Amino acid sequence: MPISSAKSPASWMNQVLLNPSWQTNLIPRWTSIIPHVPTIKQAAFLAIHDLEALYGGAAGGGKSDALLMGALQYVDMPGYAALILRRRLTDANLPGGLLARSHEWLQSSGSTWDEANKRWMFESGSSLTFGYLEKASDRYRYQSSEFQFIAFDELTQFTQEEYLYLFSRLRRSTQIEVPLRMRSASNPGGLGHDWVRQRFLVEGRQQRRWFVSAKVDDNPHIDREEYRQSLAQLDPTTQAQLLDGDWNIGDDAIIPYADIIACEDETLWGEDFVPTREHELYVGVDIGRTRDRTVIVVWERVGDVFWCRRLDVLSGVSFREQREAIDRRLQGGVVTCVIDKGGIGYQLAEELEASWPGIVQGIQLSPGVQARLAHRLAVALAERRVRLPADDDLRRDLRLVHRPRTVGGADRVETDRSEVGHADRFWAAAMALDASAAVGATGPVPLPRSLRPGQTRFQPRS
Repeated sequence: MPISSAKSPASWMNQVLLNPSWQTNLIPRWTSIIPHVPTIKQAAFLAIHDLEALYGGAAGGGKSDALLMGALQYVDMPGYAALILRRRLTDANLPGGLLARSHEWLQSSGSTWDEANKRWMFESGSSLTFGYLEKASDRYRYQSSEFQFIAFDELTQFTQEEYLYLFSRLRRSTQIEVPLRMRSASNPGGLGHDWVRQRFLVEGRQQRRWFVSAKVDDNPHIDREEYRQSLAQLDPTTQAQLLDGDWNIGDDAIIPYADIIACEDETLWGEDFVPTREHELYVGVDIGRTRDRTVIVVWERVGDVFWCRRLDVLSGVSFREQREAIDRRLQGGVVTCVIDKGGIGYQLAEELEASWPGIVQGIQLSPGVQARLAHRLAVALAERRVRLPADDDLRRDLRLVHRPRTVGGADRVETDRSEVGHADRFWAAAMALDASAAVGATGPVPLPRSLRPGQTRFQPRS
């Protein structure tokens, strides 16, 4: 009988014991301090020897237990150190959370709890620490530490930059004979949905990054029917994500995540670089409102490809400072600058039009104009006619604008809001691109102008 059809942890273990050839790969390493019998999916997750693995998909699949068991697999080894991260440490301490669960499991194990450092110390000298990454700067809390096991609980709450940085803390001395493991658990949805899906579900198998899909039916320790009734109260999209572990539902962003990744390159000029009139530049400015940022994007046209050379995000600055920043970006070979002339941006746009006649053009971002801008930017990415910097906030902004829908005979786009803004980077980039008449040009796409060895920024063309 296939392992996937086993009905319980006990029957799964019996099958493995009856088939010695399975035992090397299918029985995870175990320590007596773990009081929990793994489910089939949890055992598969714990038996993975490769560097990266993601567990979950649906709610109720036993994600927290899987991560805690993984952290405890090598606590009998002297010097072993494990770290489990949440976005906020208070989340881990909620009823049923990882921190509370660890106390249920370990309070009678002879291990010692260090409340100040949120750390379990074990008789072997190994440790398990609970940490957080609430702000971008929190990653540096772990700068001088080293761990052999790092786990992210609810990975889609983190940025890819935060996730990748923690690999620098994943190391060991030659005296510690344990594997290095980066483990995660998550449901679909959240700010990191796109990059997590890309990393594990799209690229995963080829890169040996494993995804173990687990649903509520895979967890015999939960009242499944009651949990389904609770999830039935949610909207259809969230319900499908949490109940079915669906990573594709609800994705109606006008720009697919794969298009963004495909267009990323080393594009930005260094701040000391001064463009000349030989550079064909197009500028877009989205003026920030009460809760938004003002964003300036500068594209350079090279053949039929547009390279993002500047990406300035201004937050909490005066209109005078915004004006000065825009004036700086209008130096050199700027052909056209398109600026949002609606609402609070009207006076600033009027001043810039007067100071830069024939270059600065103010536009009202009406629903029809927004639909046109969004469509052109999406087409440019789909045709690989733009090059973007690899930036987490830019990726998220580009995914906040949805596909147009027709209302009253006219196309309209809807824009979500996130903690990084209201798609401000999207609209600045779209306005700059719209300023060029060559967006829809045909012909071969030139090869990227990659940096030469030792070159820290792009140089002016000779």
